Amino acid sequence: MDAAGTAEYEVCDDRLVSVSFPRTDEFIRYCPGLIEDEVRHYPLDAFTLMDGEVYRPLANGLIGLGDDWWVIKHTRRNHIAARVRPDTPDVAFLDETLPETDKATWKFDLFKGSQTDALGAANRLNITPTVSY
Repeated sequence: MDAAGTAEYEVCDDRLVSVSFPRTDEFIRYCPGLIEDEVRHYPLDAFTLMDGEVYRPLANGLIGLGDDWWVIKHTRRNHIAARVRPDTPDVAFLDETLPETDKATWKFDLFKGSQTDALGAANRLNITPTVSY
């Protein structure tokens, strides 16, 4: 800031990088932080939405899409929050901070199966991974 209180800034060359998965459910099914051993189900209208959307960080990477479909975000690759909006039928992951000169490397598994199996897969991948030396 200069002496007159005027802020100076550089033009940002960041861009939007995103991926989305179709959602068929009016619930958000995920594991809140520190509750990675249980999938919680919340109707979309249970959230107070800022700008018509809610973001979930997904500590174990798991979020439900409906009809026994799940997305498992690989949290060692990226830790982008999942965005859910009642007016769009998808779960989206967005990054608006990546400079044009950088590349995004994200990894997700699309999982078809029961809630129990999806939770087990997410936790094996992100909470208790097998580490080899």
